[in-house]
Amino acid sequence: MGALGEGRIDAVWGLLGMLAGATIFIEAYPFLSRTVLASGRYGSITLSQVFGVSDWLVIIVFVAAGIGMFALIEKKGL
Repeated sequence: MGALGEGRIDAVWGLLGMLAGATIFIEAYPFLSRTVLASGRYGSITLSQVFGVSDWLVIIVFVAAGIGMFALIEKKGL
């Protein structure tokens, strides 16, 4: 936490929030691993298997999305 190192007192709340969140997760993990996390064990699957489409369709969609994002960034001047 660089802000805390600079002497910004408001960064203490962020640090306390991270510690509280980590503590809650540690305490809840045994319950979560038995219930929520155990329900999604399907092994190694791909997006094309999830959606039931060709691998190439997924690749084309991601490439088009990437090109579209770069074009939008260039258009906005970011």
